[in-house]
Amino acid sequence: MGRERIIYQNWIVELDYDPALGRPWEDVASGYSEKVISAVNQVLDNLDPAEALFIRRFYFQGMSYRKISRLTGRAIHRLETLHNGAIRKLKIRLPAILDLPEPVALSTNSDCPLCNHPESEEINRLICSKGSEETWRRIIKVLKETYGLVICSPQRLIGHQKYHIS
Repeated sequence: MGRERIIYQNWIVELDYDPALGRPWEDVASGYSEKVISAVNQVLDNLDPAEALFIRRFYFQGMSYRKISRLTGRAIHRLETLHNGAIRKLKIRLPAILDLPEPVALSTNSDCPLCNHPESEEINRLICSKGSEETWRRIIKVLKETYGLVICSPQRLIGHQKYHIS
């Protein structure tokens, strides 16, 4: 393997994959069940295109941050943020598709008043109903009047949507 570079994923090395050869994902994934390959592709197809492309280049082709940075024109610290977000989404979405038990850390957060509310499902639907051009004012008002939750900042709702609603 070119310059003895350590590959991040052990399964790539186990399959005797050399990133310099640039083999496609289908060749790399040949040792995995069709269900797993299909689930990974399904989740990647539903990610942001930049995140999906990063995951494919970093994990499947073995490219370094530096090389991906040169190809995309993004700064390395931006790629790290992109990487973390993509991994977080994969950890949330893959278990659901593969019918695996949800990790304990991804279950309800004991500190989150929205997760701990008895009507959390309805609250999640309300939060997801917000339009992209709409402000959080309507949702904060409904949460206060209907559910008795006093939310002072939309940041709480944005964080809940980002980390607790899959």
